[in-house]
Amino acid sequence: MQICSHTPARTVLILFAVLAALALAACGDDGGASSDLGPDPATVAPADVSLYFEAVVRPEGDQKESLLAALSKVTNSDDPGALINSAIEQGLSEQGFSYSEDVEPWLGQRAGAFLTELTADGGDGAVAVAVTDTDAARSAIQKAADADDVQETDATYEGVDYQVDQEGAAVGIVGDFLVAGTKTGFEAAVDASNDASLTSNLEATDALDSVPSDSLFSTYIDAAKLVDLAVESGAVTQKDLEAAAGDQLDSLDEGPVVISGGATADSFSIEASGPGGSDSPGDLVSGLPADAWMAIGVPMIGEAISTGYQSFVGSLESGLGDLPFSDLPGADVPSTKLPDVEAELKSALGLDIAKDFAWAGDLAVFVQGSSLFDLGGAIVIDTDDEQAASAALVKLRKAIQGERGIRVSTTPDGFQIQLAGAPVGADVALRDGKVVVAVAGVTVDDVLSPSEALADSDTFQSASGALGEGLEASLYLAFPPIVGLLESSGQTGDPSYQQVKPVLDALNYLVAGSGTDGDRAVGRLVLGLRDDGGSSSAAAAAITP
Repeated sequence: MQICSHTPARTVLILFAVLAALALAACGDDGGASSDLGPDPATVAPADVSLYFEAVVRPEGDQKESLLAALSKVTNSDDPGALINSAIEQGLSEQGFSYSEDVEPWLGQRAGAFLTELTADGGDGAVAVAVTDTDAARSAIQKAADADDVQETDATYEGVDYQVDQEGAAVGIVGDFLVAGTKTGFEAAVDASNDASLTSNLEATDALDSVPSDSLFSTYIDAAKLVDLAVESGAVTQKDLEAAAGDQLDSLDEGPVVISGGATADSFSIEASGPGGSDSPGDLVSGLPADAWMAIGVPMIGEAISTGYQSFVGSLESGLGDLPFSDLPGADVPSTKLPDVEAELKSALGLDIAKDFAWAGDLAVFVQGSSLFDLGGAIVIDTDDEQAASAALVKLRKAIQGERGIRVSTTPDGFQIQLAGAPVGADVALRDGKVVVAVAGVTVDDVLSPSEALADSDTFQSASGALGEGLEASLYLAFPPIVGLLESSGQTGDPSYQQVKPVLDALNYLVAGSGTDGDRAVGRLVLGLRDDGGSSSAAAAAITP
């Protein structure tokens, strides 16, 4: 959100205050259970905002200890707060401020931000930071104003005093908050504090109540309103939206989306929930071979391909329709005679994308291997229409075998592909209700009947467990095997690799999954951290399930 069109000293002070609180949370005094978070920034956000963000800038108790533990692993430091503290203090000192003198005396536990309008230059909105000492906060504002080259003037709105500069950036104290933003955004915060705030919006509060209680931040998005603002501002046209999203635009009116994030001692996570929770995508990847270090599952890929293809065709046709064909020299081509994009694509590809892949159900992809020489993987697509799948494979085989440098040979249940001069190829087969494309030494039998499945892997079990009850993994990435792969390929001597290696060594897995909670769809992404220090031997051993 652009809250002002320049970067005055007081805005730098406020933004650094939020960053400093997050960084220095790990350096404060110890606590037991988390205390009350104090004033709620949503009380100064308008009830009809399209976008609202909130963060706990001074976590305490268990929440603080978890954040400290996770940051310690990522930074490979016993005192990560001190490291970030130094950077924050340096940034503040360059503006002539000190955290301990100018920020800490008034900074509360929570901060929020909201967007009210989109404009050609950015948008209208404000940031609200909770204050514990309004006099100290006013002193900080004045100190920032004195250091600012842009001239400020004093103003009053609905009995609230504030300062506004020549470019429309405003700052002042609204109740228990230091509020900074555009003049319109500041006044909207004052109105919300006196009348209807986001806390009076039942749809918003219901959505925000679904956020886990230990979250460090949350974001409320009214997508329908945000799209309307984007159209009104000229950032995008309704025609372009309809061509790109089609019927999906209608789902925006079903309700808001909420995104939140938090940390435990051994993970960072982001969660999103929105309307439309009815059918869970189910288990998509746990049955893949156990030595896969990357696995991706996509439900009902045939429907996704058809929808995406139709949107692509619609976008092309929309773009061609906007071209001035009749204005071209010597052209006499009415708009009704524009090229049939879909027919041209069918002719070029030899396939009807929308129809020839309608048989495709859930898709799963995996990659395995501990070195560049034994990398392999496969694509697996479920189907309940083997006849249609078989017909599509025949079309695909004919399309491929016409290409130079590719040798195609038929097999009892599919075909094989071999690139000229390449040591590896691919097997394509339809078997047991599944279409399998096995690549680089992986066989169809390896895919359909693995000796061990991902569900048997300790790392995958930890990752899927971190998603929480009711959520099934659809993305899985194990970092130790990737580190081992990089090191086996000779990356250890690269200075840039050495810089990122401590962070890579701290990472255990990345997992994403989804499910339903009542009438809402829920998705969660978790970055798992390691406890063993990330030794190279441990990375190599992790390749074996």
